Amino acid sequence: SPLGVKQRPENFELSKMRFMRGAGPPKWAVAIGNALWGTISPLTVLKFRSEGKVRQMLNGYIDRHQPVGCEREKEVLQEYLFQILLRDTST
Repeated sequence: SPLGVKQRPENFELSKMRFMRGAGPPKWAVAIGNALWGTISPLTVLKFRSEGKVRQMLNGYIDRHQPVGCEREKEVLQEYLFQILLRDTST
């Protein structure tokens, strides 16, 4: 699903979602979200990306949403997020 929610909530319409500034998602994103709901998760998509691209995306997330005090903290947080989200399974 678009947000990792396997079951679509009752009366939920993806096309009626709104972002902070009132704009909705693009029509192509709504079509993809509706088609793939329940079959694929955001983490599945990330697992198909190269490690470099995933780390680049994580750095962007950290810059926007998890400001840190120094470069070392950013490196450690990025590695932590990478390990808990995308490491290979151990079982």
